[in-house]
Amino acid sequence: VTARPRPNALARVRRRATTPLVFGPLLALAMSGADLNAATVRGDRAAVTKLLEAGVSPDYSDTSHNGAYPLHRCAWRGFPEIAEMLLQRGAIVDCQNTNGATPLHNTAMTNQPAVAKVLLAHGANPKLKMSDGKTAMDIAKGSSPEVAALLAAAANGKEL
Repeated sequence: VTARPRPNALARVRRRATTPLVFGPLLALAMSGADLNAATVRGDRAAVTKLLEAGVSPDYSDTSHNGAYPLHRCAWRGFPEIAEMLLQRGAIVDCQNTNGATPLHNTAMTNQPAVAKVLLAHGANPKLKMSDGKTAMDIAKGSSPEVAALLAAAANGKEL
């Protein structure tokens, strides 16, 4: 029986992109038009922080993924801390992708109540409709009971 080679520590660090050496190239890419989407979709708070501190816009739309903004990505994946960071840096809470979906729609699609709560606290409009006419509540009713409860409370003016 032959032992399988184990990835060395450097290879693990590269895959996670967590060393300070990674931030230099990230900043260079960001300043030449790269966006926060890659760091956001991974939930990499350190990279998101560095990019935002370097002046990268929190509202860079990724045209290769239905015009998703970083806020859509963290709403989809369930990263409330990153959503908060983006919003504190001026991200548009009701940004819409090419289908008209807002980050709040994404929380309903993937049952991410923690992110929905952050978005609603920052004034997300639960009445906005996608191009197919669906609101976040329409989506949440069928798949996200926790998000549906938050949206109902927000619609009734209750404290979240």
